[in-house]
Amino acid sequence: MAIPRRCWTKLSQLARNVKQIFSLYQHCRQTFCSQVPEGESPLISRPFEYGVAVSYPFQAHNWQDTRFSRGDRYGVWYGSLEQETTIFETVYWVYKFISDSYSDYKNPIIVERRLFKVRCDALLIDLRGQEKTYPDLVNRSNYTFCQQLGAFLVDQGQNGLLVKSARCEGTNAAIFKQERLSNVIDVCYLKYNIKLDSRVISIERIPGKILFEVDINDIM
Repeated sequence: MAIPRRCWTKLSQLARNVKQIFSLYQHCRQTFCSQVPEGESPLISRPFEYGVAVSYPFQAHNWQDTRFSRGDRYGVWYGSLEQETTIFETVYWVYKFISDSYSDYKNPIIVERRLFKVRCDALLIDLRGQEKTYPDLVNRSNYTFCQQLGAFLVDQGQNGLLVKSARCEGTNAAIFKQERLSNVIDVCYLKYNIKLDSRVISIERIPGKILFEVDINDIM
């Protein structure tokens, strides 16, 4: 879908100093899964442990087709202002990856996630609230509009943007420049408990104690 020039003009004028320095909880799409074990042992996945928290998505061989990039010209670092938002975002991608890769797997699947907080020092385009005018900003499956917008902002030399999450009511950030991110701090480890025959994923921060649950039907 082509986007009228007047829309680009309006969007490009939305830059304002929301917070020049703030913290973001990291989320990204790279995922590592061990081989499917025999017997009753759970499949264990440890995403985010095998890459560098800030630099990974900016390395050309790691570029991926994501909401604000087609993966052919630039990478994007994604994070959230709230811890809960980044959980909803990563639950979606983890579930999608596992259901696509191991659709017939019946045993429990454990995803271990390392959560970081990262400092962002930048002037960002603030698109929060603009999803009412441009609903494709939060389209859950079609990224054409967002990818065109991302390419436009990169060409304009913008640092990144803030936008409502498509999975929940929180705020996501898409950062286009690695140098705007620094001071990576470990926050905690999380465990996602998944069974593909159940549509509910439980999240643990303390082993054996459920932090909250996510219904896949609410985020797909």
